[in-house]
Amino acid sequence: MAWVNRYLVDVEADFRTFYRLTPADVVRMSGPHFLALAWRLTAYSGVVAARASAEEENGTAPARGEPGGPVEATPLALRSDPALADVIDYG
Repeated sequence: MAWVNRYLVDVEADFRTFYRLTPADVVRMSGPHFLALAWRLTAYSGVVAARASAEEENGTAPARGEPGGPVEATPLALRSDPALADVIDYG
């Protein structure tokens, strides 16, 4: 889900378009709820889906281990990723 940071402006635009959420709605949303909705944006024909498709076709999507690339879903990997380290709190 590190791609959310790269696409944040586009995620916000798609949230307004497809979910009819205002920026204030998004701020009040829990992190897991936000990420669940963001994950589904590639199923719609919005800007996030278009960018993801273009990156896949062009081979420009970050690979595992690259900044912004896929991250293993373990606490250690998530805490080690610079894009996610300050976002996820296990406290």
